[in-house]
Amino acid sequence: MAITKMSSKGQIVIPVEMRKGIEEGEKLEEVRSAHREHCVEVMAECAADYPDDKEAQLAMFNHRCDKIFSWIQQALDEKVRNKRQ
Repeated sequence: MAITKMSSKGQIVIPVEMRKGIEEGEKLEEVRSAHREHCVEVMAECAADYPDDKEAQLAMFNHRCDKIFSWIQQALDEKVRNKRQ
């Protein structure tokens, strides 16, 4: 998974592998908001699955988020392929 960080000038560079499917001028706030809502739902599911084990909750959350990131990346790749046709 790619990692990004903020520069001293307050700019954020999004690595190439994370930019696939994002077009110039596209608004990212909608994506971020949807992602935030989904993360809250996934964390609640993990807490319900492992009510007494915070370590297991976080491990499962990370596992599910990695899987979700893969699905999102596949969808973005497909969007790019369809646009090129």
